[in-house]
Amino acid sequence: MLPFLRGEQGRGDQLVLAFRALLSELGANGLELRSTDGGLVVHGVPVADDVPGAQEVRAQLRGHGIGVLRFGPGLTPTSVLAVLRPMAMPAGRFGHLEALVAEIDAPTRALVQIEPEATADPAGAVLPDGYVSDLDFIGAVKASAVGEPAPLAPGRGPRVPVPMSRLDQLLAALQREPAGATAVETLEHVVSACDEARQLGAFERVFRAATTLTALEPLVEDSDLRRLYLLALRRMLPVDAVDFIARRTARPERAEALEVLRHVGRDASEALLQLLVDSESMEDRRAYRSALRSIATVTPLLGRLLTHDAWYVIRNVAELCGDLRAEHMVPQLARHVAHGDERVRRAVAVALARIATPAAVEALRPLLRDASPQVRLLALQGLDGPRARGLAMSLALALEDESNPDVQRELLLALGRIGTPDAVQVLVRHAAPGRLFNRRPVSIRLAAVEGLRLAASPVATSALRSLSKDDEGEVRRTVQLALEDAPRG
Repeated sequence: MLPFLRGEQGRGDQLVLAFRALLSELGANGLELRSTDGGLVVHGVPVADDVPGAQEVRAQLRGHGIGVLRFGPGLTPTSVLAVLRPMAMPAGRFGHLEALVAEIDAPTRALVQIEPEATADPAGAVLPDGYVSDLDFIGAVKASAVGEPAPLAPGRGPRVPVPMSRLDQLLAALQREPAGATAVETLEHVVSACDEARQLGAFERVFRAATTLTALEPLVEDSDLRRLYLLALRRMLPVDAVDFIARRTARPERAEALEVLRHVGRDASEALLQLLVDSESMEDRRAYRSALRSIATVTPLLGRLLTHDAWYVIRNVAELCGDLRAEHMVPQLARHVAHGDERVRRAVAVALARIATPAAVEALRPLLRDASPQVRLLALQGLDGPRARGLAMSLALALEDESNPDVQRELLLALGRIGTPDAVQVLVRHAAPGRLFNRRPVSIRLAAVEGLRLAASPVATSALRSLSKDDEGEVRRTVQLALEDAPRG
């Protein structure tokens, strides 16, 4: 399975078959893999090296420093893939085992156990929630280090809890000497003190400790010590703390919260996305979307949320897709162009218009004839010229049937932004006064003049000049202003 995911062996059907075989093996009891000097061991049974794929899997696990991998029961296919994808990366991609585990989403981490190769023992050095349990802080780093295991601090032993009351003192010590001789031990004590703070519900203390570490980490020159700062940050910020800090992105502490969340990885994006999905406040949604644009790593979750049953979830995620210009989400967005709730269709119209790839523009066609004028307006307002050229004739046909004055105006402006010769000809016709008994409304003519100004082509400029002595005074004034903006020559 890992070689297939890595792309070195097989594609398509082979990957599907390998994945189905793995899911079948998992069953209801989970799966345990051990990588030893003697070979691969599955559920305590040695697997001969000549079994297809055995050597490749063992090499991949050992390349990441993984000695034992246990899948708990109840993992969904999506969760299994979330575990396997980082493991399929080339050896050395993450530098440390903790960084690899941190790529796995928190709910899945709770069902998976990973033991580092160098320290796997009968008791097991389990990494719950992506971090070290039985090993102390420094032991975990030593276990995953590639270079010589120079002792950075005292070795293993029972961890003494550090009370929250010492947190300010510990942080002050780090601020005085971020890379001092006791920095490693102090980091471990900060993590322990934050554990008690979380248990007591003092998340604001955890947040302040995290902002201190994010400010100090760039000041540390030693790369190994910087990694310890990052590891400390991730250990002191499990899901409940990340959720608390994510909420601060819609508060005055936004800048500090964002800086912390950038160090957290996927958990931060998923917390923000869940807040966005659940928020009823437009102002908060705007803040969470802005935060996600800064740190977004939520692509798989976006797709899953667009299949949600609740209309407001789809609306909120569609708005985010537009903000992120998420081109790969166009097929999922396109499934909602006929959604029963107008609020969803409005959000989808805006998102597709912002993404504006050929596929997105094509998906917009049904929305240009939506029953709601507001949906039609939003679909048109986001259309720009170069990317929407394929819609020129569709817009011209829609203009003939449109009765809403606001939508008529927006159709003409969209044709101007497109600016193709066919679009300009439509504008020329609608800017003209019309026949004696079938004169066009002045509002339509003014919108067509504005469209000609936007087109800014020689043909459009020539048409404007021909209208400079029009009988209608308002049209003449608008044309004069448009000609002042027209290109010379």
